[in-house]
Amino acid sequence: KLTGNLALTFSLNGTTTPLTVEVTDNAYKTGKKQLTVQQESFAPQNIKLDLSKQHHWYDFTITVKGFPDFERRYAGRVETGAPGISDPQMAGVV
Repeated sequence: KLTGNLALTFSLNGTTTPLTVEVTDNAYKTGKKQLTVQQESFAPQNIKLDLSKQHHWYDFTITVKGFPDFERRYAGRVETGAPGISDPQMAGVV
């Protein structure tokens, strides 16, 4: 069964220097999550986002410490096949 949550997967590519990734919630007040990606693990590492309280909608930005020009923003809704609602942030509910 689909949960409607997200797992963001990170790995090092072209470097062995550990990098700290930060995921910032822009709209739903769930705060920030950090992960230091290290080569020693040799496996991709995940940050899990529980989207259940915002009805599977998301709006977050990914940054990497030490790289001020790197910023990616993602927004949308994870589909589960179940009925959903409009983005609660549009009405200021969350």
